[in-house]
Amino acid sequence: MLALLVGTLTDHFGKTAGAFGPGTRLEELEVDSIAMLELLTILEDDHNLHMPDDITALRDNPTLSEVADFLQSVQPATAPAAGAVKATAV
Repeated sequence: MLALLVGTLTDHFGKTAGAFGPGTRLEELEVDSIAMLELLTILEDDHNLHMPDDITALRDNPTLSEVADFLQSVQPATAPAAGAVKATAV
């Protein structure tokens, strides 16, 4: 899950890979509440992750590791593996 977060931050938010790690706080990456919602939406849409209605656990400037742990904890048991490729019709 952490690798998925790092990949999304580099691919969609222009953050430099290797410039941050598990202990980096979202505020250090200039990820505010709006950017957090965008990040969660991208993860949900691109990687079929389940996002709960209540994300208040993420409101107090969590680290990337804390975000990854939270996201992992809210996935249903039958959720696709993080990073699984989403099939699309051609």
